Amino acid sequence: MAGVSSPMLIYRPRAAARFLFGLTVGAILGASLVAAGMLGIGQVLALVGSHAEHVGACVGIVFLLGVADISNRTPQAERQVPQRFIRALSPGPLGLVWGVDLGLMFTTQKVVSLVWAGMVIAVLLEPSLSFVLMWTVAGCYMGAVVAWTLLHGRGLENFGSVAERRQLRLIKIVSGLSLIVISAWIAI
Repeated sequence: MAGVSSPMLIYRPRAAARFLFGLTVGAILGASLVAAGMLGIGQVLALVGSHAEHVGACVGIVFLLGVADISNRTPQAERQVPQRFIRALSPGPLGLVWGVDLGLMFTTQKVVSLVWAGMVIAVLLEPSLSFVLMWTVAGCYMGAVVAWTLLHGRGLENFGSVAERRQLRLIKIVSGLSLIVISAWIAI
């Protein structure tokens, strides 16, 4: 997103503001749709199994997500926002469409499994937190995009560098170990 909004900020600041506003609103809408689905699934699951079964499933899934991160196998859909809209829509609607797409959580690459783990924990153990979780995720993500756009102005410069790959590897290991600790904490 910063790759689109940063050049826009330099050459068309008002268009960039409309794009970023649309992106943020869209992400919150998309996250709301996911949260509603999580809440519904969680409420149905609460009727189906015991709390102990939900805890066991949650511990297992969160543990496996931690192992996946450590193994550099973070689950993700290899999908980006639909590029066909970039020339068809003006900045505000483009941001809205892309924001909804991002808010649905199945676009762009996931560096770590923390969001997936949060979704699993919410659905299996506390569905009432689904909206808080998803709005927080959308808000943090959009805050990072806006901050990156405003602070760096020209998009990504060191994308894919050796230093960045090392940092990402360390982040994945820390995330994986954190998820394993969280799964143990849930089990207790």
